[in-house]
Parts: sequence; structure tokens; C-alpha cells
Amino acid sequence: VGSSKHYVSFSHYDNRGIIKNSGVRNMVARINSSVDVFKWLNVGTKMSYTYRDTDENLASIGGTSIWDSAIYLSPLIAADAVKNPLSTSGAKITMPTYSISEKTKNTIRSMFNIVGYAQAKLHKRLQFRTQVSFFRFDRNKYQYEPSTLPSREDGLGGKAAREYYTENKFTWDNTLTFTKTFAKRHGFKAMVGSAYYRFTNGSFSLSGQGYMVDDVKWNNMNAVQDKNTYTASTSAQNKQTLSFFARVNYDYAKRYYLTLTARADGASNFAANNKWGFFPSAALRWNIHNESFMKGVNHLDELSVKLSFGRSGNDAISTFRSLPA
Repeated sequence: VGSSKHYVSFSHYDNRGIIKNSGVRNMVARINSSVDVFKWLNVGTKMSYTYRDTDENLASIGGTSIWDSAIYLSPLIAADAVKNPLSTSGAKITMPTYSISEKTKNTIRSMFNIVGYAQAKLHKRLQFRTQVSFFRFDRNKYQYEPSTLPSREDGLGGKAAREYYTENKFTWDNTLTFTKTFAKRHGFKAMVGSAYYRFTNGSFSLSGQGYMVDDVKWNNMNAVQDKNTYTASTSAQNKQTLSFFARVNYDYAKRYYLTLTARADGASNFAANNKWGFFPSAALRWNIHNESFMKGVNHLDELSVKLSFGRSGNDAISTFRSLPA
């Protein structure tokens, strides 16, 4: 067994905002490892996890809104007032102090990422590399406005919202590379590979008003008195792509270069009879800087001319766009 490298870290911070009951608590953990299993084989992994708990601002400190802005409120209005004495309508108001102490608006996020790879030197000119990665993201949002807020009408009840979103990404890449130099002037490098990618996400959100027990908050969203005040929504995506590619590089004396590439890409969001595309390309490059007549030119690090031609494309359509209406 050869050498190995390992790295572990953990960080935490708790930043309170300038508005009461606001702030962010964050934790991050990382583990990186690399091991030379044999002289010809190296494997490694990178992992990270992040947890973030955010208490959103419940009142603003700027703007001109009399409903939630603090610094522009008239000094004639008491901090605990329930009515605006400057208004002739006598409508009740919710001062920022009430919003801060009574409302809840919290978001919790978590992110997990892991990458694993193996790199093998099969021959002095032949190298294989494979890499797998997975990423997961989760977000939960909780929001509640109790029935006791001064601006809420009597008997209207509390207002709650609950939202969840999740996202997953998986990739698997493989490459096989051959490199050789002939007669000290001819450089040759060929590579073939494949790439797989999968993306999924999903979400749901619930909101309603008319909750008569404030202590329950968002934990019984179906307990509204009037179902007309209750809304729900969901969404989901599932997308996969698969690619096969090849590239050949040739150079003569590091002055004249030829590159040929070809790749076939397939995507699940395309129509059933047209999921694949083929994309070839070719390029020529002349590295003028390495010519003999440029040896006396020291103020240039690179000077070259390149001509390329090829076909490109993308899969920039929504997941379900190709499905029949």
C-alpha cells in the first residue's frame, strides 16, 4: 500500500441579525481522502455536509410601509400600539414589535455531497479514470401568523404555510486516455469516454388561514375551518442524460495541431423518437510562437491561429415539454 492523504474539518457559526429573532445558524463538515492502493491505482473520496437554520426577518428596517417598517414610523405611534392615531379609519395595525414577537418564519436547508473516484495507470501510455458523485439538497419552510395579531380580524384565526423542496443529482463519468510521442516530433493523444447524469426534484406547499389553535401552528394544516382558504401544490422533475464521446489530438513539433472530436448525447426530455444527437467537430491550430523565426521575440508568451468547425446543441427544454398535450 502506498501513501495516503486525509483531511477532516468542521465549522459552526451562529450569527444573530440586527432585527430581533432573526439570524443564521450554520454547520459544515468535510472529509477528503486519497489513497495510493498500488503504484498504478489511486482512489479517493470527498464528502461534505451543510446544515443551515435561518430565522427570516419578521420586520423591515427600511422603506415607507407603515405596516412593517421600523425607522420611518412616526414617533407619535407607540411601539405597542394596536391602532394608528394618524389614520381616520381607526383600522388596527400590527406594529413591528408584534410581528417580531408573534410571527414565525423559519427556513432549514441541508446539503450533502459525495464524490468518489479511481484512477488507474493500466500502461505507461494508457490511463483510466472513473468518477461518481451524488448531491442532495433539502429545504423546509415554516411560516405562521397567529390569530392574536392586532391587524387580524376577530375570529379569522391564524395563517400558516408549509413548504418542502428536495433535489438530487447523480453523475458517473468514465474516460480512457492513450498518449504517445513518435520520433520526438509527433505527439498523439486519444481519449474515449462516457457520462451519465440524472436529476430529480420534488416539492409541495400548503397554506391556509383560519387555524383556531395557535400553538399547533403548521403541524395540522388540514384543520382549517373553511376549505376555501386552503391551497396545496406539488411539482416534480426527472431528467436523465447519457453521452459517449471520443477525441483525438495530434501535433507536429508543438507547432501544428489537429483535433478531431465526436460525441453522441441522449436526453430523456426529448421526444421518444428523437432522443439522440450526434455532434462532430474538427480544429486546426498553428502555434506561431514556436516557429524558428519567432525565437527573438520575447514580449509574446503565446501567438497562434486556430480554425475550427463543428456541430453543437443543447437540451434546454423543460422535462415534460415533449409529452403530448
